[in-house]
Amino acid sequence: MTKKVTPTTSSINDTLTKRLKRVPTADEVLGTGTSEPIIRAPVPRRTRNAIQQIPQDAIVSRDDGTLSIGKFIMSGYGLEVPEDATAADFETFFTVMFKIRDRINLWIGDALAAFESLKYGYADEIADFFGYEPATIRNMKYVCTSVELSRRRYILAEVSRMKPDVEPLTMSHYDAIKALRPETQDELMRRALLEGLSSKALRAEVKALISPDTLKPSPFQRNVSALEKEIQDSLKLAKTKYNINQIRHLAELHRKAADQLESLTRLDELKS
Repeated sequence: MTKKVTPTTSSINDTLTKRLKRVPTADEVLGTGTSEPIIRAPVPRRTRNAIQQIPQDAIVSRDDGTLSIGKFIMSGYGLEVPEDATAADFETFFTVMFKIRDRINLWIGDALAAFESLKYGYADEIADFFGYEPATIRNMKYVCTSVELSRRRYILAEVSRMKPDVEPLTMSHYDAIKALRPETQDELMRRALLEGLSSKALRAEVKALISPDTLKPSPFQRNVSALEKEIQDSLKLAKTKYNINQIRHLAELHRKAADQLESLTRLDELKS
């Protein structure tokens, strides 16, 4: 006859400890605390590598749709700051945020330029979809196409060899020189990087190079702007209910506008 053994509390705990698995913390996996790593569940190598490779100043996309930098969680309604946040946590957050703030419009402008270059659509469609003023979006794209990425990258690399701690220029810097010739843009970019010019100081340099009369829109520029506005107004009409006569009217209007723009372009080329 087999003797029945009643399990003790300690034996039950030992069994549960062996069978139960939980996801360990980063400290337990990596041994980043004062103690040795305590791994109570098998952790895939990819997970361990991922934990090791995420720096403190990285922007992390979370499963709930929010973003985080260190302990700070960014959501659509604001920033959640934990009570145990340290001064170092704030320093990391501000460093990342201010760096992004100075660059984000530049990134958007380059994305808009690439979006049109790859023929996925037009900048105005992006403005309409996200609810931004078309003029603002068009200007971002214009700045980034006027001061090409390749030249921005080349000049920054060139100056970095002479001044390793140089700070990259911002969208406001490039906006100040967007209407100049490429060689003049390059010269001013070098000066701004080497001398640490602010965008305001760079605009002053541009004004010193160009006479006030030159800064005023030419008749050609005014005509082009008027045509663009007329076409945009017609496109807005086209998005509403319309009949066949309105379609024909819009097509004829755009054809005439294109012909007029071509004539103005040729006239402007002859004058220059």
